[in-house]
Amino acid sequence: SFVAVELHAIDLLDVSDGGLGALRGRQPGLEVSLARRLATLETLLAHLLRSARGVCLSEAARCLP
Repeated sequence: SFVAVELHAIDLLDVSDGGLGALRGRQPGLEVSLARRLATLETLLAHLLRSARGVCLSEAARCLP
């Protein structure tokens, strides 16, 4: 079994990056600062990698029956 962590480009953008102000209120992640989202992602990945090996999706797919 495996856990897939999927990110979208907007997950790594901050509302201050320009042109995203119109999405505020429509894109829930933008209400949380980029620094906090990155810290949360780092914590999640660190937790997962304590008990598993990180691989790209193509390698994980080769391991599936």
